[in-house]
This record gives sequence, C-alpha cells and structure tokens, in this order.
Amino acid sequence: MKRSSGDLLPDTIAEKGSARCNGVLTGLLLAVSLLPLLLGGCQSIPFLGYGTANPGDRLPASAKGGEGPGINPLELQALVMGMADDYSSDMAEIVYLMLKPSARTPEERVLAQSYIRNSFGASTDIAAGQNPEVGFLDLLVLISLQRASFERHWMPEVWGEARGRPALERLKKLEADMWHRSAFLLNEQQRGMLRHLIDEWLANNPDRFVVELVRFDQFDDARYIINPEKRAAARGLLKEVGEAVNAIDDAMLLAERALWYSGRLSFILGQQAELTTYRILSDPQIEETLTAISGYYEVFDRGVKAVELFPELWRVQQLKLEDAVTAEREAAIDHFFQRLHDERKLVIRDTSALIDQLFWRLLVIIGVLFLIFLFVRFIPRFQRSAGANKPTG
Repeated sequence: MKRSSGDLLPDTIAEKGSARCNGVLTGLLLAVSLLPLLLGGCQSIPFLGYGTANPGDRLPASAKGGEGPGINPLELQALVMGMADDYSSDMAEIVYLMLKPSARTPEERVLAQSYIRNSFGASTDIAAGQNPEVGFLDLLVLISLQRASFERHWMPEVWGEARGRPALERLKKLEADMWHRSAFLLNEQQRGMLRHLIDEWLANNPDRFVVELVRFDQFDDARYIINPEKRAAARGLLKEVGEAVNAIDDAMLLAERALWYSGRLSFILGQQAELTTYRILSDPQIEETLTAISGYYEVFDRGVKAVELFPELWRVQQLKLEDAVTAEREAAIDHFFQRLHDERKLVIRDTSALIDQLFWRLLVIIGVLFLIFLFVRFIPRFQRSAGANKPTG
C-alpha cells in the first residue's frame, strides 16, 4: 500500500522526529552521566571534550582502523557525524540564502522553514543512531531522495524554475559530495546497488514528496519496494556493510553520540521555535488580527507624529495669534483715529457753521445797535432844529 505525501506532513515529521530525538537524547545523556564508571581510566576520555565538532577526528592513531581488515566504528561514526554536519550546513545555506529570501507568501516561508527543520532533524536523528553503518546508508538515502523530490515536485510546483534552480544545483552538488565520501565504506558495486535501490523506491512511490523520514530499512519493506529481489538486495547490502565494521565498546560510541547530539540540540529547538512562529503568523485569523493591529499602529503612529509636531504647531499657532492680535490692534487703532478724524471734521464743520451764524447775528445786532445809536443821536437834534424853525405867533 502506497502512502501519499499527505501521510507525512511536516507536523507529523516534527512530532515523530521530536519523540525519537527526545528518547535518544534521554538515553545518551544517561550514558554520559555514567561514562566515567563505564570507561574508568580509558585513554580516550581526554578527546571527549564538550563542543568537539567530530569527536572521531581526534582519536589517537591506535584507535583508528585498529588491527585487521575491518573499519573502526568510531572512525565511521565520526565520518557520519561530519557528513551530517556538512549536510545541515548546506541545507541551511540553501534555505536561508536561496529559498527564504525569494519567498513571496507566508505559506512559502513556512514551507522553507519546515524544510530546514525537517532536514536538520533527520540528519541529526540519523547521525545519533546506534549503528553508524546504518546511519551512513541513511544519509545517502536522505540526500538522494531530497534532491529527487525537490526536482520532481517542490521546484516545479512551488518555487518555480527561476527561484528553485539555484537550490537544486546546490542539492546536486551536495549529493555528489556525499556519494564521493561514500567510498570510505562502500565499493563501486555496493554504491551502484544503493543507487539502484533508491531509484526503485522512487519508482514505487511517485506520490511521496516529504522524504525526511525515509530510511534505508524501508528498502526491505514490501510496502515501499514491491520487487522481492530488490528487498533481498537491500538486506544483503546492509549485511555486507555491517560485516565490514569492527566490533567496539558500545559505551564509547554512545558517549560520542551524546556529546555530538547535545551540541546540536539547541539548533533543533531553535528551528522548531522559528517554524512554530512562522506557522502561527501565517494562520488566517492571526493575519486578520495583525492587520487590525497594524491599523491601530497606523493610528497610533499618526498620534505620535501629531504629538511630535505639537510644539511646532503650537509655535505656528502662537505666531498666527500674535499676528492676528497685532492686526486687530492696528485695525482698532486705525478705526479709532479714523472716527476721531471724522468727529473732528464734524466738530470743525459744526463749529464753523455756528461761528458763521454767530457772526451774522452779531452783525445784525451791531447794525441794530448802530441804528439805535443813530436814532438816539440824531432825533433830538432834528427835533431842536424843527422847533427853531417853527414861526412864533
């Protein structure tokens, strides 16, 4: 029975991956706490310093390769951890430098963040596994399936040619590098068999595009690879790889994995927190709320700008008020003097008319007095003259 891409959504990957990682982390941390008791005076303790990128790279020469034809598990585990780190670094650059900057919608940003979270969680889960030879095969399966799913689905359906092509080329380069490093454990025939099994899985699962949880053990599962001969080939390849690895104290491998995993746990948690934030912000209801809040922010910004401009506005209004008061005062003074001028003209006119009237009346009075004077002055003389001229009888 085939499963569609909806059977392995990013949320499901996060839940299953987190559960597996938490279980592994609990066991690894417990082993680290018991490490001194398990190893005693082992000479390998000094290289187990915290923060070592690939602990196996610092093994003494006697611990690498050992005696005999087999491969030292510590050396193989160091290689797997190094491959996982390189894979995670490249995936981070693909997402943060190529996909995220070109994302146009919140959904694309969530998808890009899910991609890096799922990829980093998958590679860490693989490298922290208890069998480094299986983890080695799982990493090759992971990068090959991711490149194929991105090329078949994510680039044409989501990102498009222009935005997705640089990421695809980087994935192809990463895949080629991983396969080149696989020569450490696999011969040419085994590499060809593994590639053939990956192609067979892709042919039997054309609707699977979320592939971060696919592991090599699915190649031995009839649900994913129908051909029994291919499943038998997968079992044979795993057996050959397992036989090529020497036996070694599991406590040392566990301690290596614990230190390596603990140094990367914070990044996994950070990626999950960032993805959760993106998913919350892309929710339609949250978007509506943020839009409403943005409207409030605009109103608030206008209010802040108004408050910031208030001193200048107050100064301008004060100047306008002073100008208005000055203009009103000047207008009032002008009006007052104009009225005073008009009143003065009226007073002068009325006074002139009154003086004229008084002058003429005075002239009349003077004339009357003059006539009275003449009458009083000349009438007696006239009477005396008339009496003197009257005949006596």
